[in-house]
Amino acid sequence: MRQVWNRAKNDGLLNTVSVARNLVSSPVPLGYSLCGVVLKVGYRCDHVQPGDRVVCGGFEYANHAEINAVARNMIVKVPDGVKDEEAAFSTVASVSLQALRLCDIKSGDTVLIMGMGLLGASLRRARGCAGRSGRGCRCRRREVRVSSRYSGLYPSRRGADG
Repeated sequence: MRQVWNRAKNDGLLNTVSVARNLVSSPVPLGYSLCGVVLKVGYRCDHVQPGDRVVCGGFEYANHAEINAVARNMIVKVPDGVKDEEAAFSTVASVSLQALRLCDIKSGDTVLIMGMGLLGASLRRARGCAGRSGRGCRCRRREVRVSSRYSGLYPSRRGADG
């Protein structure tokens, strides 16, 4: 959103709307995570070799396709013993771990994860969620009611509002 706002300030609203419409109407390859085998490497890519199993994450790199051309800083080798199906989730796991870092959650903190989709479940598992079983939430205007068996992730602010 910030990029759109800055573009509108610099290039004008009509130009920004035109650019946005062109972007939306252009086909975009799908995908954000993949696991595969290296077929060929470029001259500056020395950390992987043809035949290596790798994972890749990133919009416009990790496409749902038979063959992908990937920047060298977007791939990493898959350790022996890790299944392809497990390795393919490394991008999701990295998003979850980054969220934990940004929230500065420490051992013993009380947290609430709102939504137990793929990222919420990954956060819960990454953090360990010791002590309590997780719960899903139904959010109302100023009220949160626990309604199922999963939990969520937001640092509690004890004393802030009771």
